[in-house]
Amino acid sequence: MKIIPFGKLADILEHKSVMVHHILDTDGLREVLELQFPQMLHVKYLIAVNRKIVMENTSITEDSVIALLPPFSGG
Repeated sequence: MKIIPFGKLADILEHKSVMVHHILDTDGLREVLELQFPQMLHVKYLIAVNRKIVMENTSITEDSVIALLPPFSGG
């Protein structure tokens, strides 16, 4: 699986290797990320799986592309 962090999340992950083997869903992904990078507990973010923002727990596979999206702002 490929994880692409954006904005503040890219700064937190700092292009470090994220150990995400054998994760089956987005809830598991959040749990692992927040254990490896405790700063993420204080940042609201959305997860997109294969270019679709998901709001509920969603299955992921080794072929999934995951985007971590910080809050959007604009006007």
